[in-house]
Amino acid sequence: DTAKEFYIDFDNAFKRKSYKKAAFELHQASEAAYKAILLVFENYNPNEHFLKTLSKMAAKYDPALRSIFPKKTYAEDKLFKKLDYAYIGGRYDPKYTITKEELDYLAKCVKKLLDRTKVICTQRLKAF
Repeated sequence: DTAKEFYIDFDNAFKRKSYKKAAFELHQASEAAYKAILLVFENYNPNEHFLKTLSKMAAKYDPALRSIFPKKTYAEDKLFKKLDYAYIGGRYDPKYTITKEELDYLAKCVKKLLDRTKVICTQRLKAF
């Protein structure tokens, strides 16, 4: 639910064209999703904000998570890094910028992450 709330906040900021705020909220939605996976599978909530680290930790439990944010090209990798940096840049870095188009692309990836998180966490909880 926390990840969904952050995604709603992203959408609201995006509609207002507050793109730095939207990027931060998108980061928060991703972070919350990865942490939900780790809580369900490991009963562990790391004090970590880097998506790169969290995604690697969560991918141990579902290989499909590895392809949610494609990083095959320089452009794809750069967009993921831009989202990862939004935790700091979206709030504090006056030079941080992100475009509507970049957010559109990243929002689709985050939506896939949220959907996949719901599926695998629901399956795991039912197994208990």
